[in-house]
Amino acid sequence: MVVGFTSLIPVLHYATQIPFHPAQSQTLKLICNCVSYFPGVVSPSHMEELVLFLARMFGRHTEGEIGMLPETFILACTTFAALLKTASSCGILKLVLSVEEASKHALLSCLSTFKRDSNQFLHSLYLLKEAYAYSLRKLSSSNPSNMELCDWLFPTEKTKLRTYLMLSSLVDVLLGQNIGKPIRDAALYLPSDPVDLLFLLGQQRSLDMGFSSCQLAALLMIDEKLVLSSLEQFILVNGSDFLHGIDSLMMMQLVNLFGFYRGVGMMNN
Repeated sequence: MVVGFTSLIPVLHYATQIPFHPAQSQTLKLICNCVSYFPGVVSPSHMEELVLFLARMFGRHTEGEIGMLPETFILACTTFAALLKTASSCGILKLVLSVEEASKHALLSCLSTFKRDSNQFLHSLYLLKEAYAYSLRKLSSSNPSNMELCDWLFPTEKTKLRTYLMLSSLVDVLLGQNIGKPIRDAALYLPSDPVDLLFLLGQQRSLDMGFSSCQLAALLMIDEKLVLSSLEQFILVNGSDFLHGIDSLMMMQLVNLFGFYRGVGMMNN
């Protein structure tokens, strides 16, 4: 893989010019494995070229010019994030604009597919998180005074708040007017990392209304196959609350999600 790494770059360049080309996923998977297991193989020139390719790939996908399969989109996000974690990425100042462009287009392109496949949205959020971490490392290491630049690129709290508010509006559209209100109410208190939403569901409900509202918001947003274990844990640690009454909207979401994932599990078996 290390020996053949350089030959994968022109292959990716060719495959990204053709919509839904089958080599896109295969090439991205190989590149991602190389970058993840042999990070030293990526030279600054390779880094610059790959980041530019992927940024253009996301942009053309958002604009409807070049389509991508869901698997390809997820691999593109994973590969881009893996590239940003390598040491080679820190030495190239010009990557900042490409990173901003890629994360923006990745997030925008998956909004229209949220109802069919929310997994793409979660991966775009993961890419956004790694893009922010990259910009933070880059700007702080090059010039501490440039840290202000990070606040128009990836403002942590503002980005998190806007993302959750956008999700709440999307839930309103998909499930009914004002169903997304719990997400809006809890937006300020929800974690920046979407993976932590799973952790929230595994905790015991408390008298703290802020914590309870975060759990309700998590039930409205999470749509992953792995969430079933967290839902079961939520039921186990909060079983006593069911005897004393529980928020009707939370109960509805809990029953719907649990029934849905149980059904999916039975179909897969």
